[in-house]
Parts: sequence; structure tokens; C-alpha cells
Amino acid sequence: MLETEIRDLFQRQVASDLPVARVSIAEAHRAARRRLRLRRAAAAVSPLIAAVAVLAIAASGSALTGAGRAPAGPGGQPAAPRQFSSTRSYVRLTWLPGRSAVTQYRLSSASDGLDISSSIVWDFGAMAAGQCQLRHRTLSCPVIRGLPLRRVAGLVGGRPMYLSVLGINVRILSWEYAPGAWAQMAGTSGASAVRAALRIARGARFGPAVAAPARFPYRLVGVPAGWSLSGLSISPGYHDLIQTATFSAPASSRLSAPVITAAPAGTMASCKRLIASPAVGEYQVRYQTIRGYRVLLSFGPAGQGSPRQHSLCVPDADGTLLELQGGPNSSMVPVFEHLRLLGANPARWTTRPLG
Repeated sequence: MLETEIRDLFQRQVASDLPVARVSIAEAHRAARRRLRLRRAAAAVSPLIAAVAVLAIAASGSALTGAGRAPAGPGGQPAAPRQFSSTRSYVRLTWLPGRSAVTQYRLSSASDGLDISSSIVWDFGAMAAGQCQLRHRTLSCPVIRGLPLRRVAGLVGGRPMYLSVLGINVRILSWEYAPGAWAQMAGTSGASAVRAALRIARGARFGPAVAAPARFPYRLVGVPAGWSLSGLSISPGYHDLIQTATFSAPASSRLSAPVITAAPAGTMASCKRLIASPAVGEYQVRYQTIRGYRVLLSFGPAGQGSPRQHSLCVPDADGTLLELQGGPNSSMVPVFEHLRLLGANPARWTTRPLG
């Protein structure tokens, strides 16, 4: 349970409201749907997890973020940007423990998060310059504030990596990877895991060109000015990629900005699994043919503190399964009509999902 709480807490620290990584296609669909509905419902399901995490922080008398001026980085070290790209990771890990892998990238303008599948269980987050502040050896970043930096676990790029312990066994490793820009790793394992985390951190590469840009099997065309991509989750999986993009639109936009999940083509049963769990009440569903594609439309359910969500799922949109999610009373049909589909061949996909 503690591992789940820490992962949830750290994901709030470093990323957008996007889904968890996959193990199989069916499980990924269920997990992605669950994360999206829980997070878009904003506190509908996990008050206990949040409470336990907060209690752990309170028990330690500390929290994780900061204020003030950070120390300068090593001489000649390039400065980090104040905003990251939402379509390209600013971080690449060159070493991981055996049989480990990055199972999910969570990208936003403020931070990049990487989930690592490993018995060691660490999550990796890098914040853009200015997101974290240091004052009197206390670090503050956007979600948790007041993390004391007392013990040095080792050096990364010539700068100290600090080990902080929250509650009983929550370890946070923090270091300045560039002047005024901080990275962190969070986990629950012991001393041997800290040594592995040091090696992971020393192998991390930061920069605007360390990773390839994400590619999208669609493009939103003809949308009003002011639309943007606010966050992206990429789950490489073992064979196939699952990707969820969160778009934002100005309040004046007639079209509702969607959350679009793209996965390998499936069947209508794949779409049904996406809306199957977990929720209060029953979904209303209907089938419709739009642009020659058979789609599944779902509505609701509306529950306590949970607005009625709308979604549209196309099991095979030229070789890609697409699910579009909208907010309350926001039909996704007009948005789907603005999608230019690019097929199943990644060579034809675009790095610019808007325009």
C-alpha cells in the first residue's frame, strides 16, 4: 500500500493528469481509463491514499518543495529552460538495474516524470528551472513544501544528492542537475536501492535533444486559435505504444478540448473495456457511424463529486484505437470530425498534433 501512496504522491509532484503504464493491452486500457476517470473526477476515489501520504509528511515534520535561491551548478553546465516541451522528454536515462525499464513518460511544461519498473521501485522527476527553490537547506517544489536537505547520499555531476526520509520509509533523493533546476527520485527501498539510484542519476542526460520527439497518429485541424497540448503520457509497453494527450482550449472555444488516448487497433470490445471500470452508476452507451467509422459513445455516470463525462471510442481508426474524453456535457463528436487520421505506420505520424 505504501508503494502505491508514494507513486501517487510523486506523480502529483512531477506530471499531468495522465494514465499509468501498461503490461498488456487490455490491462493498459483498464488502467488508463481508471486513472483518467479518477483524476478528472478530482478526488472521487482516493482520499485515503492522499490522507496517508499527507500523514506521512506530517509525521516527518517535512514536505517536498522550496523557496529562495538555489546554489549555482557546476561551471560550464548548461542552463535548464523555465518550460519544457510537452512532446519531448528533457530526460534520458542511460543506465537502469537489470530487467528494469522506463514504463511511462509523463511530460508537461513544468516537469517530466519517468516511472521505472524495478524491484527497487523508484520514480524519477525533473523540474524545469524555477519550479523548485532552496532556502536554508530546505527545498520546495510545486506539490510538497519544506523538504529538509540534511544528509548527502553522494555526488551527481559534482553536486550533492540529498537523501530525505518522510514518515516511516519514504525516501526522496534530490539534486540540482542544472543551475536553479532540480531532479528527484522517490521510493521506499533501503540502502542498496539508494546506491542504485545514485547510478541511475549519474547516467541521466538532460537537454532539449536527448530524446526523440513524440509522434502522433492524428492531427487536430481547424480548431480555434489558442488551443495547446498541455500534457502527454507515453507508455512504451513491451510491444506496442499507448499514448494519452491532454489538450487545452480557451474559454471562448466552442469545441471542448479532449483527452485523446491512442493505442494499437482493437475491437469494439476494446472500447467497451475502456468504460467498464471503475465508476459509480451505469454508463449510457450508443453506437454511431461517423465519417464511415463505427464508434462507441458513452455518457456518465454522474456520481458524488463526479461530473458526467462524455467519451467517443473508435476501435480501428485506420489502424489505431482512439478514445476521446471530454468534460461534462461536452460531446466529442465535433472534435472527432476535426481529426486528420494518419494511419498505423509511425513513419507517417506527426510531431505536431495541432494545426
